[in-house]
Amino acid sequence: SAPDTSFSGNPPDTEWNIFSDPVAANSVLSFGVSIVLATSTYTDGTQFYLNDTDFIPASCDSDRAVLTKLVTTFPMADGEEPS
Repeated sequence: SAPDTSFSGNPPDTEWNIFSDPVAANSVLSFGVSIVLATSTYTDGTQFYLNDTDFIPASCDSDRAVLTKLVTTFPMADGEEPS
């Protein structure tokens, strides 16, 4: 997020990515899959651990490869070491 950097001011309680590209946000939110939204305060403190893949529910077997790749590559993409 980029607070106070919008061209028309930063409306209170808006997420920068949604504010800056509402058409793309609408596409994502209308895609038809379940989505979990979290505040940037929450996501900034999120920790990923390599054994997190052990906790992917059996009901997610069809998504296991994608979830495993997210858990194992996201920290490096964010400039962090996996725990």
